[in-house]
Amino acid sequence: MLGASISSLLYFTSSAQAAEQALLQYADRRITVPLTELKTLAEGGELSPELAAFIQKIPIDGSFERQLLTQNLPVRFAPSGDSQLSRNAQFILYQIDKLIGSPSGVTNYEGLRSALFEASQNQREFTVLGVMDAYPEDTVRVDLRQIERVHADISLFLERLQPLFQSTHLINDWLCECAAPATAETTSHSAAPCELTDLNHSVALVASSSLAFSGLTSSRPESSGAAADPSAIALAASPNKQLVVTFGPLGRSISIEELAEFAETGEPSRRLSSFLKLTNVEPAEFQAALNKPVKVNFRTVERAFSTVLGEYVLFRIGDVVHTKSEAGNILALRSALVLSAYDGQITPIEVMQRYPTPELYIDGLALLRVSKLVQRTLSQDFSQVTEQVTDWLETLQIAIAGEICNCEAPSDPEL
Repeated sequence: MLGASISSLLYFTSSAQAAEQALLQYADRRITVPLTELKTLAEGGELSPELAAFIQKIPIDGSFERQLLTQNLPVRFAPSGDSQLSRNAQFILYQIDKLIGSPSGVTNYEGLRSALFEASQNQREFTVLGVMDAYPEDTVRVDLRQIERVHADISLFLERLQPLFQSTHLINDWLCECAAPATAETTSHSAAPCELTDLNHSVALVASSSLAFSGLTSSRPESSGAAADPSAIALAASPNKQLVVTFGPLGRSISIEELAEFAETGEPSRRLSSFLKLTNVEPAEFQAALNKPVKVNFRTVERAFSTVLGEYVLFRIGDVVHTKSEAGNILALRSALVLSAYDGQITPIEVMQRYPTPELYIDGLALLRVSKLVQRTLSQDFSQVTEQVTDWLETLQIAIAGEICNCEAPSDPEL
């Protein structure tokens, strides 16, 4: 069976109910059938006329029975007692949710890990039907279009991508830079919670990610007759839309409309002027930063962020830039970046305007440490790009959050 152990993925959650029926969907075609009918089919029974008619109308690869009943999901795990999901585990569940999940379409990590645990406890294999049978809602959704892709993406992530990322936190609580205990081993997980991860791993991580996305840059956008007219894509700006920069429990907010007006005119509002003075940033420099273009290829951006690697990059960027609830980060970031890339370039102010929620949150602590890491590990020419951002974030952090370091706080769980 494909895959690798995801030992910290799940812990026991007893479910008060299990699915009784399945909502099968393929594009705009849907049918709801009792799970007992699918179980009968798995035991050698025949399709009902309604289900047979549904299957004949969809271009599913291979036999329906093989896809739904006997093909295993490429995961295995040893249940853990940890009540917290690691970020990698959440990403795996995000991928599985594309295939199996709540009929509402809302990602339900608890429901999925409960179903996977129950399936393992009952010695079921991780077939789609086995997980459906253990899903803790009356009805479970299965998107038949996603079967092959989810299998391939999970396999790719577990076998190729996770080994690259699992030894380090790209986004970590690096602000404090607490010293590790003198007796700690280099590879020990008992090192100080806030200690920076191994620098060599960090260099490899950043370098690999940079190489993977080097193809995004281009001198001009790729034309496509199927793409929408950019004039028809309205900027998602409103007077109430806010950029919120947080440092732990503290933060500052500014209207994105004010930022957009400043980016265009160079004239800061009273509140923005106060904000710039607080951070000791020159208005002209900040205006240039907001309008700084990055040349990209629209179609390449669109395709890249739809791959499992692109989604993982967006997933981890979501640790820094996120919605208020921290839900839907991948969709929100992808939407903002793809819409911003239509004209062949991306600017920070346009990404803010295209962001689809009323508030865009930036975790200043995480972004500050990422900026510093890039400065430490990459070439001097590249680090100069982040120097102004680093200085601004350091000044803002000192101004509003000077006493929030806690080296005794537990670190995030690893996968």
